[in-house]
Amino acid sequence: MKSKKDNLQRHYSFLYKCELAYSVIRSRLIDWRIRYFNFPLIIKGRKFIDFGNSLTAGYYCRFEVFPNDNDKRKRLIFGNNIQLNDFVHISAVDQVEIGDGCLLASHIYISDNTHGRYEGGDNDSSPLPPPRV
Repeated sequence: MKSKKDNLQRHYSFLYKCELAYSVIRSRLIDWRIRYFNFPLIIKGRKFIDFGNSLTAGYYCRFEVFPNDNDKRKRLIFGNNIQLNDFVHISAVDQVEIGDGCLLASHIYISDNTHGRYEGGDNDSSPLPPPRV
């Protein structure tokens, strides 16, 4: 009787196994504690991100950190054993922390910042200044 592991390995093609091995190696070059990332992937502000242990990320994930001062602390912090599915976008200016053991579905946006407030009142942000690059 075949084990569950043998049954799963039979269903992956040789090409898929090669792609997975390449992703693991490429991911470990970003941070040795990462389980693996599926590429393409966008990372901005890498030095302000703590990837935790055993992070897995799906295709087209995007991690962006925009520190607004000279503080060098980590702004995006992942706990241990986290899995992010495809198209997860996380943006941090102050700090975003994802706790241990989280599973995030596809097409999720998490942010601790906004692009202003526009409700037609006196406290609205002005739409006239161009965004900072």
